[in-house]
Amino acid sequence: MVRTAGAILALALAATAFGDDKIGNAKAPEILKKVHAELAKKKGWHVTEKIVLPQMPGGGGGGMPGDQSFDGVVKKDFAALKGPVEAFCKGPITLVKNAQGKFVEPKDLDGQTGAIAAAVRNPVVIVTDVIRFAGPSTFTSEEKVDEFDCKVAETWADSKSTEEQLKGIVANIKLPAQAGNIDIMQFVDKKKSSSAYKAWIGKETLLFHKVEWTVTVVIDKGKIPGGFGDQLPDKVEAKYELAIKDYDKDLDVEVPKEIKARFGLKDEPKKEEPKKDDKK
Repeated sequence: MVRTAGAILALALAATAFGDDKIGNAKAPEILKKVHAELAKKKGWHVTEKIVLPQMPGGGGGGMPGDQSFDGVVKKDFAALKGPVEAFCKGPITLVKNAQGKFVEPKDLDGQTGAIAAAVRNPVVIVTDVIRFAGPSTFTSEEKVDEFDCKVAETWADSKSTEEQLKGIVANIKLPAQAGNIDIMQFVDKKKSSSAYKAWIGKETLLFHKVEWTVTVVIDKGKIPGGFGDQLPDKVEAKYELAIKDYDKDLDVEVPKEIKARFGLKDEPKKEEPKKDDKK
């Protein structure tokens, strides 16, 4: 009996030492619902968004801009990101500062700046999509992110959403001007193309600590007329890597008046300093 009690105590201490595993043997779709509930409780988080895109030639100096990295703060569906360009996002809408200091949509920018701006995605949208496509999700491995023990969930977008995402990537693939207005999307093999997600979920926190989104575009180059398909790769892969940390910590961020007006953001109430008793 003494040995049994000692064994139970040892197990209890070990469980405490390694943290509380709130995932256990639960399935990924069930846990992603719980992650959604935990995220709803948070005011915001910090993020580093790394965009990994292939460098490709584009007409007029556009095309894929290659790897980019942004640091920022996320509050609910709003994100403030700084990197090669300064971007503010609310839901699916992104506004970027132009050379004149005005905030415009990426489509209103030209050249490499326009290509970089077009590649920016609101981290909230990527995170929300992981939860939206939770149905087919499965746990595939366990990894540590910083100090957090995590289970890795993998899932993918439905066919309709995948097609829309493919269009967004293909829009940045340009052929030479002499090719005319060829819509490359008509030469994309939709069955072989994909939109996949990986999410690192803290066993103890039930929060995302890292998220990856990879869009793979497979192009049937042989069907592109004029031999222009030879200038394109067989496959184009775009990857977004989100490093998520510091939930509800130091979320103050300076938002320009123009952005507040465009997005309908209200100033947060200032924290009142605690009153000190006057001593006479």
